Amino acid sequence: MSILFDLVSDYHERFGDPQYRYFKKQIAWSRRGEHIIPIGNGEEISREEFDANVSEYERIRREAFLGRYPKSYWQYRRDLSKDGWREILIKEIEQFELP
Repeated sequence: MSILFDLVSDYHERFGDPQYRYFKKQIAWSRRGEHIIPIGNGEEISREEFDANVSEYERIRREAFLGRYPKSYWQYRRDLSKDGWREILIKEIEQFELP
């Protein structure tokens, strides 16, 4: 095996995969003909609810951007809550200095 493969395997074993928190918040349609995005994270939800709704949200978001969705909708997003092996390895590589 290669050194790189061993390094990646070691980091994956030591640090595991990243962890996320999932949120939804309602984007309101105003009488003035615009969408209003509230401040804050919104309501925390399960990964299952996120996975079930995120593709429909992406479709609606494109339509709203183009001005073709004149009603309220839910925004779904995820935030990284714990770095996984990739993020930790990338940070360490960025700090590495060549001789």
